[in-house]
Amino acid sequence: MAFSDLRYLLVLGIVTLIVHAIPQGAPRLLATTFISLLFYVSLNPGTWYVLVAVATLAYFSGLVLSRVPEGRARGMLFAALLTATLLPLLFFKYAATAYHLLPPDGDLAVRWSTMANIILPIGISFYSFLAAGYVIDVFVGSQPAERNAIRFGAVMFFFPHLTAGPIERARHLLPQLGNLGVFNYERAVTGLRAILTGLFLKIVVADTLAPYVDAVYSAPRNHGAVDLALATIYFSFQVYADFAGYSLIAIGSARLLGIELTINFMQPWLSQNLPDYWRRWHISLSSWFRDYVFMPLQFQARRWGKYGLAGALVFTFVLVGIWHGAGFNFAVFGLIHGALVAFSTLTFARRDRFWRSRVPRPVLLVLRATTTFLIVTLTFILFRASGLREALWIYKALFTGAEGVRTVALTKPLIAIAAVIAYDLLVTWAKDAKPFPVWLRWSGYYAAVACIVSAMIQHVSQASSNVQQFIYFKF
Repeated sequence: MAFSDLRYLLVLGIVTLIVHAIPQGAPRLLATTFISLLFYVSLNPGTWYVLVAVATLAYFSGLVLSRVPEGRARGMLFAALLTATLLPLLFFKYAATAYHLLPPDGDLAVRWSTMANIILPIGISFYSFLAAGYVIDVFVGSQPAERNAIRFGAVMFFFPHLTAGPIERARHLLPQLGNLGVFNYERAVTGLRAILTGLFLKIVVADTLAPYVDAVYSAPRNHGAVDLALATIYFSFQVYADFAGYSLIAIGSARLLGIELTINFMQPWLSQNLPDYWRRWHISLSSWFRDYVFMPLQFQARRWGKYGLAGALVFTFVLVGIWHGAGFNFAVFGLIHGALVAFSTLTFARRDRFWRSRVPRPVLLVLRATTTFLIVTLTFILFRASGLREALWIYKALFTGAEGVRTVALTKPLIAIAAVIAYDLLVTWAKDAKPFPVWLRWSGYYAAVACIVSAMIQHVSQASSNVQQFIYFKF
């Protein structure tokens, strides 16, 4: 069941009580692993074996690498084991694209493509990167090989992060296993608060915006420039509220069980430039690529100075784009972001001196945040469109002012967007402020619950499901 399904809250409560009641140590770890696998099988009964296979391969890869002495043979063995760990991800996620490169008259290729699209395992990108990161860490020596299979399984199968992240590191979770099932009042309170916030972002904001976005992007050629622009802006806020909402529910669920997951979003729409945006957006993904792809590339290309830096950034972001999907639109998405991040990184100091001397700071902050938002939103067309050709048509329609009948509403979406902006500003302000009074906090909690219930009722009355699949489930 989806995290935004209210039945999940009941299951989470029962699981929390069970985990806390079981004796600490191996019994509690085994129980958590079994419950997590059961949860995953209920979501993805056809391909659960892929998760088990990836986890098993990563576990034994760590053991093997820890026993092989330094040398060329160890490097070759590492490359083979890392490739094997990522092979299920490469097959299930990119087999369909490989089919398009084959002759169109092969029945086997058609069946292969169909199979790859139908049985894509939920969360394969997330748990594959956890496994790959562990293998890399063991190889470079930043993480000792975990010899206890129960402990390793508890990390790999831990259900809050399993289906859509955050992309965790074994070295972050393994030391926390001693806290599994240990009650801490403050951690539990912040966990419940994170779950409530996540449900608000998902149900009140993302699920409210989704029908307007889907209506336009399902048939973009039937809409004019105004509808396309509104739907594109709505999508930016939808994908943020959807994924940030999921991440908060995952973080809150883990906290109830004693585990602290990685913070995945830090108010990205307040970013001052694209590098700042990627430090705030999908932090677990961008930091994974930073540590395991960009930094090694930059080190190898250091003799080329700024050109090496730019090349490493562009290559890394192309991989980030391809991680999201196998279409050329995703590769172009990554290429554009890589080029713009490289340009911003290399020219920021000069541009900052120029604008600071001419524009008041408050105005400059707003202008930079607005510009960053518009750039990211325009590139999200490549992310949301069904393919590169459709994305190019949408760009043309937007910039030529294509005419069409106005169908996209304003009132409800703008209220949902205002709620997101208010949330981000409130969180930013609260970081440097004293805690809010108790009466104000509880008023906010009750208001959030009321908004969630009201939104769910409206979704049902409009004959739409009140439990929509999270966008990142397909990644």
